[in-house]
Amino acid sequence: MFIPYGTDAPIYHWPWATGVLVLANIIVMILQYVNPDGVPPHEAFQQFQLICGDGLHPIQWVTSNFMHIGVPHLIGNMVFLGIFGFIVEGKIGWWMFTALYLSIGVMACAVDQLVFLPFVDYEGIYWLGAEGPIFGVMMVAVIWAPQDNIKMVLVFRAMFSILRMKALGFDVPVLMFSLIFVVWSFAVPVFLGMPIVLTLVNIVAGTLGLTMGVVLLLSSWVDCEQRDLISMFRELAGYEPFKKQLTHAEKEALREQKRQRIQERKDNLVLYRRSIAAHLLAGNPDAAVKTFRQIQKIDGTADWEQSELLSLISAFQKRSNWDSVILYSRKYLAEQSLKRSTVAINLAKVLLVERHSPRKAMDVIKSLGDLNQLPDKQKSIIRQIVARGNKMIAEGAIELD
Repeated sequence: MFIPYGTDAPIYHWPWATGVLVLANIIVMILQYVNPDGVPPHEAFQQFQLICGDGLHPIQWVTSNFMHIGVPHLIGNMVFLGIFGFIVEGKIGWWMFTALYLSIGVMACAVDQLVFLPFVDYEGIYWLGAEGPIFGVMMVAVIWAPQDNIKMVLVFRAMFSILRMKALGFDVPVLMFSLIFVVWSFAVPVFLGMPIVLTLVNIVAGTLGLTMGVVLLLSSWVDCEQRDLISMFRELAGYEPFKKQLTHAEKEALREQKRQRIQERKDNLVLYRRSIAAHLLAGNPDAAVKTFRQIQKIDGTADWEQSELLSLISAFQKRSNWDSVILYSRKYLAEQSLKRSTVAINLAKVLLVERHSPRKAMDVIKSLGDLNQLPDKQKSIIRQIVARGNKMIAEGAIELD
């Protein structure tokens, strides 16, 4: 006798729902045995068994999946539910597995009753058992874990001995095991001459399981680590395995990480700006420039603020760092306009006095445009700059670029 007892499929969620479903089936079996009428369990509570040929009864689409003919029937189904539930629930978690299991069972029973709905004179056949949803879950396992193994044990009687029993353990891939089980499930009713309704539920449930398994895989609700049936066939055909796309939860996690990085960048930028202000207040413009370079590493579009540039020019001027004064003064004039005339006059004075470049100083003054718009004090300074510049040019001042 062949008995499946486990699997080596990796799991990411402990199969709590599978255990609850097994317990629910056992409790229902007990209720069938202790029914008040004392009838056999397969005849107890027939109003909750799936009857085909007697209209639609939605309550039966649920209840019939938890009822069994007897203990052997229950044990066989629960063994298969435990194994395939372990594989499938282990990949998607309890709530998705519960929804998958119940939806397959309900839809398979609904289709079964719908098929027999036109046969109003049909005597009716009662169906009970968890074969439908288990069959569907098995087909999901075929899609998701065809290469994982089901652990089997062969129990047999030793030759020439009545009492001694031996057991032989071996592994069977999920795909092979499922194919054998499918053939067996459909062959037995045919050879025994049983009604087709007994296989119709399994056909519908299996089709639903295959469909749901493929849909959930392609929509990346499940990660099969490229050991799924699609990847297996793609590899056999010489193509790359099926690549899992990001799930909704993973996409949301990435979006959250991105939001955190953006917020972290904003916080760092604020800290660096405060650091620049502190360096300038302390009269340390070189440190302020180094800090600004850190800002540009975070944000390549970042630029000096107007107040920072003014403080920077002033700090460099106190240190007689004329190259930096000229550099940042020109930058200010190219980008700012609030104190343009003040910065331009100061730059012209530096070019004239410190760099002996009267022509460059005159060009800066010319860039101010209409000087009549300036305050009298600034016009007076400009006249002095122009007069001295003209004098230096007349004396033959040579400017080095």
